[in-house]
Amino acid sequence: MPKLFYIACSSYSGSTLLSFLLNTHEEICTVGHMVGWPEGNDENFLCSCGEPLKSCPFFGAIRDAFRDARLPFDYSDFGTKYELVRNDRLNRYLNAGLPLIHSNRAESLRDAVVSRMPGFAGTLARFDRANLTFVNTALAHSGARVFVDNSHSPHRVRHLSRIPELDIAAAHLVRDLRGVVLSDINRRGWDAEFSTRMWLREQSDVARVLGGRDKAITIYYEQLCEATDETLATLHRLVGLEPQPFPGDFKATDHHILGNAMRLRDSKISADRRWERDLSQQDLATITRVAESFVRRDPDHPVSRMVEHYFSS
Repeated sequence: MPKLFYIACSSYSGSTLLSFLLNTHEEICTVGHMVGWPEGNDENFLCSCGEPLKSCPFFGAIRDAFRDARLPFDYSDFGTKYELVRNDRLNRYLNAGLPLIHSNRAESLRDAVVSRMPGFAGTLARFDRANLTFVNTALAHSGARVFVDNSHSPHRVRHLSRIPELDIAAAHLVRDLRGVVLSDINRRGWDAEFSTRMWLREQSDVARVLGGRDKAITIYYEQLCEATDETLATLHRLVGLEPQPFPGDFKATDHHILGNAMRLRDSKISADRRWERDLSQQDLATITRVAESFVRRDPDHPVSRMVEHYFSS
């Protein structure tokens, strides 16, 4: 049975770095985001192996396997994303997190109903086949035993768990919310309060969805950077592999990872703490106020412990 290790997190949490580090293990294979990449059809877009994505032998094998299975495939959309309709809001109601309800039971009941609806049932079955084809082909091409899916959304785990051939473990990757907020401000134009509330909501969703799983773990980005071998060993054991220490240069391994620009830069590991310098005192005060208010309302919530992990010192 192929093993799949899923990384659930907010954007800008260090998941691309974690993908590279995991991929240095000889029995692990990953492409990072497993749903395609928006610039994938650009002739100049490079795979992290250095080849143009469309010329990469690894992704060529994936493309050929999809063709043989009579499944649609595109470099910008692998056909593995559980997207029933093009409208993002409606798609969320149909197969992602239900707004305002935030209930595993309600979402499971909704999934059961949607999976039996004419039209949607066949589409979901095709997505299941596409994901299994991708994982099996990637493992066969690389000779690995464990495939890592770094697609972020915890709700994708629910769908993948429907595939009986997959043995799934998962990690909730958490980064200091102040670092995430700075990235949201710089890259999305969000303000500090909105970004903090989004971070709290996203961590709550991940904690809720993964909370009932047998093989799930929470790890911290800063811990990954500062105690790399120990953190990787924990993850290796979680998926049933013998731990292998970080070889010192993850670029020495052949990678086919899609993700942010760091995949094409140097392989130095250091925790990004620019928020300490770049966040204004007003933004820091806003983040602290919103986060501490969450903890006061629900001190026993798993996300409250994450907040306290960063704010207790």
